Amino acid sequence: MIRALAALAAALPTKDSDRPAGLHAMRLALLARNLDFQRSIINADSALQALIAVQGLGSGAASTLSGCSTREALVALERYGAAEFRARRVGLGPSAWGKLLDYRSTQP
Repeated sequence: MIRALAALAAALPTKDSDRPAGLHAMRLALLARNLDFQRSIINADSALQALIAVQGLGSGAASTLSGCSTREALVALERYGAAEFRARRVGLGPSAWGKLLDYRSTQP
């Protein structure tokens, strides 16, 4: 759901009257989902891709999505993937690793 809302927000023009409602729905979903990462990570690939999509929305969505702990959740997923890899388990699939590496290569 979060990936779909992020795709919708990215496709809508900034001044579209439906954009605030979509960002609000995404905020509620992120607040509910990011709390789950403190307990366990169920679908790391999907969650990672969703969080990277949210981070890609940029400053236009930043004020609405502040306080959602998106960066913290992304770091938790990254650490989870690395820990699983070191333990010789598959925590993240190849596609998720690729998206993460691509995302990290664009960060300062």
